[in-house]
This record gives sequence, structure tokens and C-alpha cells, in this order.
Amino acid sequence: MLEINLFQSGEYMTGHLWCSESTQEEYELESKIADVPILAELLGHSHSEQIIQTLNQEDPEAAIEQFESILQIPLWIHSEWFEDIEDEEIISKYVKYDF
Repeated sequence: MLEINLFQSGEYMTGHLWCSESTQEEYELESKIADVPILAELLGHSHSEQIIQTLNQEDPEAAIEQFESILQIPLWIHSEWFEDIEDEEIISKYVKYDF
């Protein structure tokens, strides 16, 4: 399961949920389909087709990889890894990004 929500100045802009129907039913999750024009404006209109392909992706891990490709920043990391990371180059890649 993967859920991404985008906020701007504290205001919810759009979000998307990737999960199976059975997971959605089991956890009583609402279906969430991102607004492509909002994502295109935030991420760049040149990525519109890639954004649509990512939103249509069924595999959450593949969706993360596609967003990493669009954003050119790593998104896949476990929070508990931060305490054990000693490599400054890796640490420098995981900072807050404002779009």
C-alpha cells in the first residue's frame, strides 16, 4: 500500500492511494485518485504523461520508482535507517523538499 498526499502552505492539494481492493476493503480506506493537472503544475507539465502512467501503475513500489525518476530525488527510505546512517553523502540526499 502506498498513499501520497500533497499539501501547499498547509492546504491539501491532491492525493493518491495505491492498494488492492481487498486491502482497501479490509482497512476501510477511501479510494483516492490524484488530480493530474495539479501534479503537472507542481512537478512540471513536461511530466504529464509520466504522471498519468505512474497514477495508473498498480504496483506501489513501481510508482515510487517512477516518482523518483520524475523528481530526481530518492523517496524510498525507512525512517529508522536515519539513526544508523554515517555516510554524509547519503544523509545529504534526505532533506525536506519544498515544491
